[in-house]
Amino acid sequence: MHELLVGAILPESVPVAGGATVALSSRLAVPTGSRLVGGVRASKALTMRVYQNPAADSWLVKTDVSIGASEAEGGGTKIDIPLTSDQIKIEFINGGTPVTDDTTAYTSLFFKKVTSEPFEPALTESLPTGIDAAKVGGGSVSNTEFAYLDGVSSAIQTQLDDKISYPESGAAGDILYHDGTGYARLAKGTANQVLAMNAGATAPEWVTL
Repeated sequence: MHELLVGAILPESVPVAGGATVALSSRLAVPTGSRLVGGVRASKALTMRVYQNPAADSWLVKTDVSIGASEAEGGGTKIDIPLTSDQIKIEFINGGTPVTDDTTAYTSLFFKKVTSEPFEPALTESLPTGIDAAKVGGGSVSNTEFAYLDGVSSAIQTQLDDKISYPESGAAGDILYHDGTGYARLAKGTANQVLAMNAGATAPEWVTL
């Protein structure tokens, strides 16, 4: 199940003035099974009235939401109204009477619909190519680092595990040999020493002539 926002339904900034109740729309079509969600703020305290279930020239259901005076970003009132109608009308009023002075309502209203329809294919098809790697995950991988994956033909960790694990230290003349478990370091010998197999035939060693 997915929640899908279906389009902004009002302008971002709506002037409310002129001495009459302002009907922002006569009738808005409502997607089946959706809710009216978003936020509204205004330059003056007012009421947003949502009408539902039209019958002839009247509306059988109305919901009033008080909008506090707040023009600041992030202020205003959260809207979440269940819709039972296939059409709605939205008005701004003040105390049940028309707004008589210049007021502006700032809206961000959407229909939110719960749907079981998969939308991943449409989403992936709309993605642009060449997305900045810094926008993926935590953003700590650069485009250059991400490009290192180009040409990788199998699991990276498996390839790393198959590499020789070298001893941590070494010096010029040292010899690397396998001790049956991993690679080990045999320090270089001294002058006139030669390399031979030890008595147990398990590892090389230096012997003096």
